[in-house]
Amino acid sequence: MPVESLLEVHEVIVTVENVPEKPSARHQQEKKSLLKRLSKSHGKWDTNHPRHRLMEALFGFSRYKVRQMAELDRYKGLYKHATSAQKKVLEKTIGYSQKFSKVEKLLDHNQQLSNEIVEAALAYYDISHDELSAHSKAKDEAGQLADRSKTVFPFIDSWSHHATTADMVRAVSFPDSRVNSSSVLLIEGDFVTQFKSQKSQYDVVVTHFFIDTARNVMSYFDTIHAALEVGGYWVNFGPLLWGSGPFVQLSLDEIVAIAKSMGFEFVDVDEACGEIILPGEKVRGKQAVYGFNKKALTRNAYSAQFWVAKKVR
Repeated sequence: MPVESLLEVHEVIVTVENVPEKPSARHQQEKKSLLKRLSKSHGKWDTNHPRHRLMEALFGFSRYKVRQMAELDRYKGLYKHATSAQKKVLEKTIGYSQKFSKVEKLLDHNQQLSNEIVEAALAYYDISHDELSAHSKAKDEAGQLADRSKTVFPFIDSWSHHATTADMVRAVSFPDSRVNSSSVLLIEGDFVTQFKSQKSQYDVVVTHFFIDTARNVMSYFDTIHAALEVGGYWVNFGPLLWGSGPFVQLSLDEIVAIAKSMGFEFVDVDEACGEIILPGEKVRGKQAVYGFNKKALTRNAYSAQFWVAKKVR
């Protein structure tokens, strides 16, 4: 049949990217203060010095694959204990040993991401490659591995509780949305000391998985109360897992009583925030899963406590 007409279609793909805002004066001031605290000449130089802790973290990222390969090699060694007949079944049925090479390739991918994190940190904190190399050399000569690391394939570090191998080796992309670094101000230091001078300056203080990190939780409460304006709100969500040699360990009802005595008034919140934990009070509890792999055959969770309290005096 003859063609009566032709329709030409052009597709244009446009990528829109938000340009991050320039650092505010507060961000610049905090970075200046942070770099001062990171200087070796600031305070006593030991393993607790902020610069030493930072170097330890960067060393951890730089040696991610080394540490994980040690565990992978251990898995390979354990597999050798299976009998020849057992290995024959495992290889023929599921190609078990292929998991070793597959995971090693993913470790390479994770190491690339770790290297990018290290490079960004060196630039931001004004640390030379030579300084990091010297720190890493000392750790290597002492036979010390990195303490911790992060990954983009987060589930390959443990081979337990997986429904399928595909679940174990799947990737996780982040962030979910572009992060504007100027929208959040990160302050390095102790919550109590860093905010000691900031009286009645905040409308809201949010403590998220935080209050049980206190050595002295009463100091946390004092700081929260002091930082808020009258009429300001304290929003909390998290467990009560006291650790780190706490001076006091409070139950939920005790926290509520102390907060009220300090001048806080608990307010009603939506049922979506959880179930009422204490009859007659306005605190709610909700399951909070952590170390979360939604496809795993296991769960780790807290009954995290949620409340909103208004500073009335």
